Amino acid sequence: MEYHRSMFEMFIRGRGDVSKEQLNIVGWYATGGAEKQVIQGLAQGQGQNGLGTYSALIQNFYEQETAPYPAVHVALDTGTEEGVGAGVRAYVR
Repeated sequence: MEYHRSMFEMFIRGRGDVSKEQLNIVGWYATGGAEKQVIQGLAQGQGQNGLGTYSALIQNFYEQETAPYPAVHVALDTGTEEGVGAGVRAYVR
């Protein structure tokens, strides 16, 4: 949580043309085998959104940051398999 807030503050300082009030955080993203992890989570019964324990904790944090709106979680599967394209999925709880 502290890392997120520090990065947001640094982004604001680096942009002299915007203020915190002009920006809204809408969610977060994960890369790697993210899409496969979410699908595996669904198969293992880890809730409707398929998030594992750590992803669920991150999602809960962003739910607080984006309130009253739901947080968006974009999962980018950067792994490649022959005959299968890279995957991108977005989840809103």
